[in-house]
Amino acid sequence: MLPSVISSNYYYDKATFSSTNPASSDCIFFVVTRCYVQRKLQISTYCNGDNTWRTKILDGDFLSQVGSIVCTENGVCYIVLECGKLGVFTVSDQECSWLVDSLWITRACMNLVECNGDVLLAKSSRTNDKAEAFRYGGNRRGWTEQKSLGG
Repeated sequence: MLPSVISSNYYYDKATFSSTNPASSDCIFFVVTRCYVQRKLQISTYCNGDNTWRTKILDGDFLSQVGSIVCTENGVCYIVLECGKLGVFTVSDQECSWLVDSLWITRACMNLVECNGDVLLAKSSRTNDKAEAFRYGGNRRGWTEQKSLGG
């Protein structure tokens, strides 16, 4: 059983883990929460065998909800806010950097996926049947819309 990660004034947006087997010794658990009042994000990580969660608080103007998070097996967590801002968090150094400032997203359901080293964002509108896919292409290119996912 995991230790409690409850923090006052923070609301739980998303949680995930890095392995297909959460009981494995190398599995990392991620919980991303927001403090509405102070406009901060809190990223908490837990590795099996640890006694407590490690927590990093990010200062900034975080009004947008966390849209989706996805983790890789090597301890990297990608976070996309509902405004389309994409961040990457590394467990080893507890650092977060923002890769993309925004994507023209409004009222969308979002899911991040990591596939063969690529970060993909699938979004569907809450108001119509439109669905779109984007690939993160690196700092200079940001998000690029995908007409097809191959195959």
